[in-house]
Amino acid sequence: MHYKRLFFWHLILICTLQFSCRIDELVLSEQEGVSEYDFTNAAADIDSAYFIDESLVNLFELGTSKFWALYLGDISQIENDTVILYCHGNGKDMDSFWDYHIMPLAHVGGKHRYGVMALDYRGFGNSEGEFNTDNFIEDVNACIEWLKGQGLTEERLVIMGNSLGAMPAVHGCTRSTSLMSSKLILDAPFPGITPVLQGETGLSLSGSTLSDFGDADNAKEIESFKGSLLWFHCKDDETVPLNHGKTIYDSFDGDKTAIICETGDHAPIDFLGIKEYILEVAKFIQK
Repeated sequence: MHYKRLFFWHLILICTLQFSCRIDELVLSEQEGVSEYDFTNAAADIDSAYFIDESLVNLFELGTSKFWALYLGDISQIENDTVILYCHGNGKDMDSFWDYHIMPLAHVGGKHRYGVMALDYRGFGNSEGEFNTDNFIEDVNACIEWLKGQGLTEERLVIMGNSLGAMPAVHGCTRSTSLMSSKLILDAPFPGITPVLQGETGLSLSGSTLSDFGDADNAKEIESFKGSLLWFHCKDDETVPLNHGKTIYDSFDGDKTAIICETGDHAPIDFLGIKEYILEVAKFIQK
């Protein structure tokens, strides 16, 4: 398996340098706008036990760049609720993660016990603009600022990052300009272009050479996080290998819990099942 990954990253390196293209064009999902977001129970391929109250779906534009955000819950109760801010992975839009993570998270600790917020970063879904490290971080910060304006406080903010979304999630916990979350959940986290590129090729290259995600290094960034960490990963993950997530986990010195699935690929929630997955999330939030 290591030789396959080594070949892949050397091939990526050759293609990007030889043809002057960016790695983002080769490995990121094709980003395109959707005709209309569909955050309904009917659009979900999920057990009906995890359906949500559709009257609590709030979709709106946010930030100076006008990216799209979703709040699943009663906005008027944010001043009292705990909120999970979900940073999705490498998919074209929030719809791609609607029944995969967003709907299940609305059942953590009970149906709609916690609010759930998600966003389409600039360049994803119907959010216009360029996707890069700075914009990812700015967009997540804009969500945190909005939540603060609704009455949320630091001790009630939980940030979760899936795969590629680990980058804005980790940075949201370390570089927020408003609220600093003390609870971070990482699901099959991608460590960043630079550490992966260097680790897989053995070459001292900067990720900014190949990617608009620059030198973002989640393993290094998480060293300054002051809080608790919950990490999910599958042993057989071929998209983001276990050792990549482990570099982030090992770099964090604080209170931390690892849940490693014996089988499964890039989806711990599929291996554990929704019931067990959200139970672990609830235990982490409530401890």
